[in-house]
Amino acid sequence: MSNNNQLKNKDDTAALYLLEQAMGFTFQASLRAATILGVADHLKKEAKTAEEVGQTVGADSRQLNRVLRMLASRNIFAESADGRFSLTPAAQYLRSDHNDSLRAAVLMLTDKTFWLPLGNLVENLRGESAFKKAFGMSFYEYWSRDNIPESEGDFHAGMSSMSSVENNFLVRSYDFPKHATVIDIAGGFGGLLLKVLQHNPTLHGVLFDRPAVLERTALASWGMIHVGKPRQVISLKAAQQLIFIY
Repeated sequence: MSNNNQLKNKDDTAALYLLEQAMGFTFQASLRAATILGVADHLKKEAKTAEEVGQTVGADSRQLNRVLRMLASRNIFAESADGRFSLTPAAQYLRSDHNDSLRAAVLMLTDKTFWLPLGNLVENLRGESAFKKAFGMSFYEYWSRDNIPESEGDFHAGMSSMSSVENNFLVRSYDFPKHATVIDIAGGFGGLLLKVLQHNPTLHGVLFDRPAVLERTALASWGMIHVGKPRQVISLKAAQQLIFIY
């Protein structure tokens, strides 16, 4: 009898695990909501209740409490016995003023351009494009458009944010030759190249990307050459180092 009960308990646990995985999207939705509201910025100095945070960010305290408790169950924020929420090491990266803030990355990865196609992933398995079906064009065509409304998110800011932690690791782990020319291909806002130049002041950097992206960089003070079109690129053979991020 005890063996049967033991087996049943294992089956119940497996069933509950499956249901939990099926509801995984609720965690991503909660993370996005808390990020949009800027909850981490309001918990920077001290722990607060959901009611206190809600009054500041303009959110219903009961609903916000549920969202923060869900995130706390995954170590994004921590909840004390008296119902106050504080920042965990992971939540620190949601702060907009963090040196390596991942706020833009989280917003990009939970954007509708990821959310909607993944909801119809079966279309890809059947040989169709779920993204094209949802948006009428390919992913890169969508984000290559001019004058994208701010309400639609910022892919390039998200990619730059997502690379920030990787960039620190790369510049610490690789020894660049002195007085070399380094070209970052499809380097976006130039975050990686900026880190490389800051850690290797004898290097000369070339950032290669589309003109619309290069207009948003802030690298001129570092002696950068901004390149937008292939015909304007200096010979790649002249570069001692090429940087690609996959």
